[in-house]
Amino acid sequence: MPKIKEKKKYLSEIYGFEFPDSFFSFWEFTQELPEDAIGGLCSTLSISLAQVFDIFQDDFDPDNFNPIEDSRYYYDPPEFFTMLRGHTDGLHWGYYIDEPNNPVFQVAYYYARDAFEINVSGNNLFETVRYHLEQFYDGTLEEFANYSDYREENEAGLKKLDEIREILRRYDTADRPEMGAAYTEKYYVQRAIIAKTRDYMGIVVPVHLYRPLGGEDKFQIWNYKPSEWEVAEYRKEALQALQEGYPGTALKLGKDLWIYHEFSDITCELLDLAYEALGRNTLRKMLDFRRNRSASQVKAFQEALQNPQETKYLSLYSDRIDTLPPEIGELTQLESVNLNYNNLKALPEEFGRLSNLQELYLVGNYFDRIPDAICNLTQLRTLDLRENPLAEICDRIGELTLLEELCLGNENLRNFPVSLCRLTSLKKLYITASNIAELPPEIGQLSALEELLLATDTGLDTVTSSFKNLRNLKRVTYKYYQADHHNYEEPVSLPSAFCELPNLEYLEFDTNRNIVIPPDIAKLANSLQSLKIGCYTWQELSPGIMQLKNLKYLTVSCASITKIPANICQLSQLENLNLYGNRIRHIPKTLGQMKNLKSLNLSRNCLSASETAKLAQLLPNTEIDCSYQNKYT
Repeated sequence: MPKIKEKKKYLSEIYGFEFPDSFFSFWEFTQELPEDAIGGLCSTLSISLAQVFDIFQDDFDPDNFNPIEDSRYYYDPPEFFTMLRGHTDGLHWGYYIDEPNNPVFQVAYYYARDAFEINVSGNNLFETVRYHLEQFYDGTLEEFANYSDYREENEAGLKKLDEIREILRRYDTADRPEMGAAYTEKYYVQRAIIAKTRDYMGIVVPVHLYRPLGGEDKFQIWNYKPSEWEVAEYRKEALQALQEGYPGTALKLGKDLWIYHEFSDITCELLDLAYEALGRNTLRKMLDFRRNRSASQVKAFQEALQNPQETKYLSLYSDRIDTLPPEIGELTQLESVNLNYNNLKALPEEFGRLSNLQELYLVGNYFDRIPDAICNLTQLRTLDLRENPLAEICDRIGELTLLEELCLGNENLRNFPVSLCRLTSLKKLYITASNIAELPPEIGQLSALEELLLATDTGLDTVTSSFKNLRNLKRVTYKYYQADHHNYEEPVSLPSAFCELPNLEYLEFDTNRNIVIPPDIAKLANSLQSLKIGCYTWQELSPGIMQLKNLKYLTVSCASITKIPANICQLSQLENLNLYGNRIRHIPKTLGQMKNLKSLNLSRNCLSASETAKLAQLLPNTEIDCSYQNKYT
């Protein structure tokens, strides 16, 4: 198929809509890259082309061309058509088509193996790659500044990114001179939606075809999990609205329920009826990929059993499996198993025979305890058990002495499992959506720990003094989201024990409450390089922060800060300052003393035109974003 016109027609027959000209130009762009062409895009940005681009290959075979099915992840919404793939956690990008009969080709992305949050990355593939490139550029700059051992490698990486950017701008985004953080903060793409949905993408329908369900929209609560009774009531109301001429109501509920695999049948029913009423027949066909996924994965499992010595990876992702057969124990060469989002409550004893297994993903099942079989997997390096009703952690988990990454999370988990403290090889520990209020003294035994993420609904009351023994701990993320909507003004403090960590480089504190930063944060002056704070309300930067002499990155966003303290110039090493979404009115002259400041984000504050002009004079060599200023009284 040598002609573009023929390719357009062929793709239209498969997808149900005509591809934009920019899709074909994007292929030309990839061919203009340096010698390694697609490999250059792949290796430098960790992006590869999805199967749809096979249509451009010289040996293109129409009989083996199934781009939708071959590129589709289980949780891809019907509107999502994969165009590009990332190289971590199921990251992929695709056209997000709300109305196939009149398509708008915005590009969205999400991580299939992480939280189900879809975001828009650009209005076409060029903008998407440019945005991703600038994210890489900013990260490489940070590594270049912080890690002298890799200076030559990072310098070469920056050069490659510059080369790709130059070629890309010949096709699109030539009017955007910004680079790195300045680009990503300025060119954030949004959608025009009628109502918000659980996946962050919202719905697009004519306004007269949508009526909200009665009561609070609980799907906007990040950890909401509806009961069967609630879903039955929602369904009844949505179907009534559909009969009365509001298909957008059923569409929104179907989108809200999409992530909950136990309600898959209801989800497909609602979406099918909504798409039919809206004339979106192409999207109705996409629902079949979800309905038929189970059969294809069962087939893959059967094929694996026929070649047990050759199978190293097995994915039965979101297959609604209730039990695993004992035969899985025959796959002794398995190194990675993905069983996320099924209905598993136990594992067969034979699962413990997978002596080569290094990665096990069990997110979103129904385990109330860790199966004994897992504790026999002595080669295990990664174990992910988030979104399971774990009420306790067995003592035997301490036998997984090679485990390096562990993820747990459920509101039933009320005590920090002391048995975890025997995992002396553990480098990353993520505990999310828990009710843990205390870290025990034994946590000081995790001598290899480098990264800790703790998200709790109750807040930490006690952090043991032995916490400071974690000398390898470099990154701490603490998130506290209180479910009680009536106490947001009540302050919550960053635990002082976090300030005792001798080698902490990155600290993130995120909460929906007012916050207190203890004076002890000044103890991190020698090590801390990045501080990120998000909160409900916070009037001014704490004095202790001004003593962090080696700080290079400071973010305090959406916190109601009214002024920048004059002594911020004490942060002489600061390179990136992000005060997005506050209520700052005036710029102190001392800001001009920050000679190392490369990027300053003051968008969505309350600065007058004269104040923004002052910034340009004070910081002539700094990339500054002062867009979208508000006018608060």
